[in-house]
Amino acid sequence: MGEGNCRWGERSIELEPNGALYHGFFGVTLCTAGKIDEGIAQLNQGIRLNPFPAWWYFLNLGGCYVQKGLGAYYRFLAARGKSPRENLKKAVELAQKALSLGRIDGRPLLKTSIRFLP
Repeated sequence: MGEGNCRWGERSIELEPNGALYHGFFGVTLCTAGKIDEGIAQLNQGIRLNPFPAWWYFLNLGGCYVQKGLGAYYRFLAARGKSPRENLKKAVELAQKALSLGRIDGRPLLKTSIRFLP
């Protein structure tokens, strides 16, 4: 998703500033475009405006926080002179363990981990 989608999101918020749905969709768009902090802010605004927010607000908000955390983790590794690729095997093992325990679906973890690799 590019800048064009972000501009549409900004425009929708201008036209309907109290539209919880628009804030939620715009937040997802921003997170997908790599603007994690702005996306989190928009999703939170959508949750505040909607007295009974849908499940996907929280799902996407959690995804944004995962992206933010992994980005910080990979920056930390780079500062220490380590390649994130060295740690991909560990991420795969953790996701496989999570799948085998039936606690979480490890596929999103794998997708997010791979996406942050250089």
